[in-house]
Amino acid sequence: MKRLTFDTFIPHKSNQGAYEIAREVARMQPELPRPVVFLGESGSGKTHLLWAIVNYFRDRNSVVRLALISPRDFPDKVKRLSSDEDKLKAQPPIVLLVDDLHGFAQHAADLEKTVLALIQHGHNAVLATRIHPNVLSGFSGKFKALLNAGAIAGIKALPKAEGTIIPEAALDQILELKSKVTRLQKDKALLEAEKGGAAAAPKEDAVAPAVPQADTVSSVSREHFNRALKEIQKARAETESWKKTAAAMMNRVESYKALQQSQFSSIEEKIQELLAFADQDILSLDEESLHAANAEITAILARSSAEHAAALQGESQKTLRSLAEQFKALDDTLPG
Repeated sequence: MKRLTFDTFIPHKSNQGAYEIAREVARMQPELPRPVVFLGESGSGKTHLLWAIVNYFRDRNSVVRLALISPRDFPDKVKRLSSDEDKLKAQPPIVLLVDDLHGFAQHAADLEKTVLALIQHGHNAVLATRIHPNVLSGFSGKFKALLNAGAIAGIKALPKAEGTIIPEAALDQILELKSKVTRLQKDKALLEAEKGGAAAAPKEDAVAPAVPQADTVSSVSREHFNRALKEIQKARAETESWKKTAAAMMNRVESYKALQQSQFSSIEEKIQELLAFADQDILSLDEESLHAANAEITAILARSSAEHAAALQGESQKTLRSLAEQFKALDDTLPG
């Protein structure tokens, strides 16, 4: 997860608030409301921001006690913090990062105690969820009130550019980078021509006193030439950074596909249960039960649409092809 940093995150008006708050958390701003909640759908960038905070602290060797937990990874030593007064009163400060808060229903009591204890002792917690705190399942009213009293930052996935599913902001930056590389290539060619002309100037008149002027032109040309080379190297580095960002985007797509597949499997199981139920004496049901069963079957069939699954697969393949074409085109414009 080292590639998930603030540098590889794409700021946009759809996520700017969450992005700025995450940076403030990383900078340990004392006036920041506590706790912080990132609220958004899957694939909107919540996990990226949590890891960006982690990597910010690591890169700077920040003096902080840090833990990133999820429903699948909630260590006992983190759970025990709520009852360890010595650790709660000790320094340095603690920052608890919680991913997929909506999945903590089975550990709700332990998580509540941990977060409440940290906030009461002046520490911080950042929680990411796709469900608003007011409707979270398994948590107390006191805990929901605590989350609402802090900072809730909405975050949405980047909008797609027309005719492609590459995020609009990402596409704009790619095109800007390609334009920059083209300009640098033109500057490089011009400077090379000037440098060659300056070197050849003394041959026209070997005894003329113009040699110092040629040296001056050559020196200035070399300076511009070296500057252009540095700009091109920087552009290549930005390209590599974009490739890493694209890889992160692909991981999000694959995660979404896996989640959808899991949901479809669950829906198929429910359909089988309903079909088995239908084999029973359905005439014995009253009118209200029949209407309820019909509504549930209709909803399940709508959610399990095969067309939606096929569209999701096609969208993922289109993303891979489009990104590959963009970066191949960008690489082709860069000098070797």
